[in-house]
This record gives sequence, structure tokens and C-alpha cells, in this order.
Amino acid sequence: MDQPGQPPVQTDKQVIESLRGEVMYLRHQLTVAAQRPRTTPWYVTVLAVIGGISVLGWIGVTCTALNVVGHRSAVPPRAAGSYSSTPPPAPPPVEAKPAVESALDFSGTGATGTQLFTLNPGLVQAAYSHSGEGSFAIWLIDGQGNNVELIVNEIGSVSGSKAFGIDRAGQYILSIDADGPWTVSLK
Repeated sequence: MDQPGQPPVQTDKQVIESLRGEVMYLRHQLTVAAQRPRTTPWYVTVLAVIGGISVLGWIGVTCTALNVVGHRSAVPPRAAGSYSSTPPPAPPPVEAKPAVESALDFSGTGATGTQLFTLNPGLVQAAYSHSGEGSFAIWLIDGQGNNVELIVNEIGSVSGSKAFGIDRAGQYILSIDADGPWTVSLK
């Protein structure tokens, strides 16, 4: 029941009919605007026409209205009724290729550098452990002597893993700073 001084309550059907009327009015105005000489950018025309239209009406006809006008827009032309608010499906995931052809295992005690080994572009999984009390750091260094990746930098006994990517195929070494026994495995 309507309250005095309050706007009348509308049923769902009345709301839908009201919006349908606004949509039809918007389409008509945009069609008329499209027939006029284009002296202003299309978005100014659309904004001017939409001025009094409700936000809900605008959301429902945006794509269709822009195609009715016939102006260039970011909306690609499609068949009538084919618009959807559902985003396109995501592209299939790209499988990460391992950079290590077969597992490389290194172990030792104290600070050292490993022998040269080859890595290809892709993903490397490094697993490491250290049983000392002092600093434990492992750097991956390329064939030109450049630091490529700091794999770990901890104090004391530690074990863990880190994944990282290799951009270029080449020869690499591991530079290990440790005060106790350590292991490193690259997969």
C-alpha cells in the first residue's frame, strides 16, 4: 500500500516495462544521433543522449546501443543478441619446461664452487640443506661470472627449496658459502 508523501511502490513487471521504455527511447535517440553529421566524438554524443537514462537501463544496452549508432567503438561488431557479460575462457596454461635435463646433486663441507653444468631455459627447483652454525648462502653464477640467482641466504642449520626461472641456456656454477656440511639438488 502506498504511503502519503512517498512514491508509489512498483511491481517487478512495472519496473521491467519502465526500463524497456527507457531502452527503446535510448535506441531511438542514438539512431537519430547516428544520422546527424559527425561533428563531435561518438562518446560525447552517447553521453549527451544518456543524460537522463537510469544507470540500470544503460548497463543493459551499452553494447547494443553503440552498434546501433554505428560509430567506431572498442566493442567488436557481433550478431544481434550475442553479447554476454561472461568473460572469454582463459587460455590453456603453458606447461613449464624444466631447465635441468637430469637431477644435479652436489654436497660438501665449507665454502666452495661446484663444477660447471648446463641449464636450459625453463624452471629450476633447488632443494638445499645446511648443518652448520654460521652463514649459508648459495648463488647461481653464469658462465660470464654474473650472479644470476640467490638461492638461499640464511644463518645456522636450514633446509628448504626455491623455484626460479632460467632465461638463457648456458654453463653455470653454484657458489656455496657454508661453515658445515651442505647438500644442493637441482631438478
